Amino acid sequence: MLTLEEVVAPYSHIRLATKEDNEGILNFYKDIHMETGDEALSFDRGSDFFKFYERKGNHFWTFLFLNEDLSICGVGTIVRHLRFIDGDYRPVAYFCDLRVSPQGGRRAKVQWRKCFADVIAALPKLAEDLRCEMAYTAILSDNEKAIASLTKGGRGYNYRYINNYHVYSVVIPAVFNPTFFDVREIPFSDFSTFYTQEAHELDLMEELDDQEGNAYYGVFDGSDLVSIFMIANRDLGRSYKLYNLKFAKKFLTNIVEMMGRPKVDNGILKTLEVQYLCFKSAMSNDTKKDIISAMIKYLKDSHLLSHYHICNLYTGQDEIHFSPLIDGVVVESTGHMFEIHSDENQGLWPKRSFRFEGSLL
Repeated sequence: MLTLEEVVAPYSHIRLATKEDNEGILNFYKDIHMETGDEALSFDRGSDFFKFYERKGNHFWTFLFLNEDLSICGVGTIVRHLRFIDGDYRPVAYFCDLRVSPQGGRRAKVQWRKCFADVIAALPKLAEDLRCEMAYTAILSDNEKAIASLTKGGRGYNYRYINNYHVYSVVIPAVFNPTFFDVREIPFSDFSTFYTQEAHELDLMEELDDQEGNAYYGVFDGSDLVSIFMIANRDLGRSYKLYNLKFAKKFLTNIVEMMGRPKVDNGILKTLEVQYLCFKSAMSNDTKKDIISAMIKYLKDSHLLSHYHICNLYTGQDEIHFSPLIDGVVVESTGHMFEIHSDENQGLWPKRSFRFEGSLL
């Protein structure tokens, strides 16, 4: 049965990483970052680069780009997981964290163009416990260089645009935040039932299981459960690191520190990731905004937020408008979702609504 090791073998300057490469990858990663408009972003991976990918049920492959002296000049990862796509749970491949040094690595970059097409073609042909029926990736809309480069045709594969998604980063919560909603912890059984019922028509939904360290919350309108979210009380293995901050954002980080939140150390931001945010169906975006405000008030009042610089929320295709005068400082980021498929087929994923747990990918 075909393996990705066999696919990569003919390429002298590309190989699959092993645990022994951890230190070399971390040394490379700390000096490379992703351009997003006028600013730059990287992810601090602590002492274990691979920890972030090792969620239950995942399999992953990390590819290394090599210089002439075989030192690392690029890294990219494929994560295999089960996701709901077009009516069924399927094994799919998520392409993520591609970082390539602008200096050196010319031969590896040339080889990758051909190797990548070979990998895309090989994924459905792997052993049953490794095969992937579909491949996809997410790219922030500000990363125009990556979008322009990756969406070029004529390479044996295609990036097919599916839809946008939105991320909201709460930097400073509203000072005055009246709410008619009640937020409280709920058992996993109630959380899972609501998620299954309300997300069942959304692609990329996943099968959930209860894990130690997770806290599950419900938002109630009286006795009616109208929204859920989860907080993982454990290190996910990745932190944000910002470079070339614009003056306004530098000012905001200073304000955050004055409000009793942690000091921003060496540009690394501690983020509170709200996961599996899900709303009752047929709900207006204004009501969703009010629910999010109730969630943030709860996180603030319970002092969970005081240990972090930013709280991130992923709302899928729902674009919600926050007012700084009423809702506090909330920064919106838009991303694009793409299916990646070979020229031999037209893709599997219908263009429709999906979930996206960006903090876990």
